[in-house]
Amino acid sequence: MGTLGRYERPERVVVIDTRLDAYSDWERAAVLAHELQHAADHARGLPDLTTRDCYARAEDAFRREAEVWSALWRGRLPEPQNGAHTLLNQIASTVQQDPVRFGQQLLSLYRHECG
Repeated sequence: MGTLGRYERPERVVVIDTRLDAYSDWERAAVLAHELQHAADHARGLPDLTTRDCYARAEDAFRREAEVWSALWRGRLPEPQNGAHTLLNQIASTVQQDPVRFGQQLLSLYRHECG
C-alpha cells in the first residue's frame, strides 16, 4: 500500500494520504495514531538523528498504530476486507506475537528513511 501518512518535523504537521478517504475512520485512526506518535516524540525532544534513534522512533510509532488498531477491534482482529486491513492486521499481529521479528521487519520497512 505504501506510505499512508507522514509527520513533517520542520513544519510540525501530520499529513494523511487521501487514499485513506476510501477507508473507514478506524483505518485512518490507526494511521493517524502512528503519525501522532512521531509528533509526540518530537514534542518531547526525543532524538532521531542517528540511525538507531530513527528506528527507535519508528518502532514506537508502529507499536502505537498496532495498539490502536487492536483496541478498536477489542483484541479480535477482523478478517481483512481490504489492503489497509491486511496491513494493519499484519502489523498488530507481529507486534503482539513476535516482537523480535517485528524489529527485523522494521529494518527493511524503514531502511529508506533511517538508512
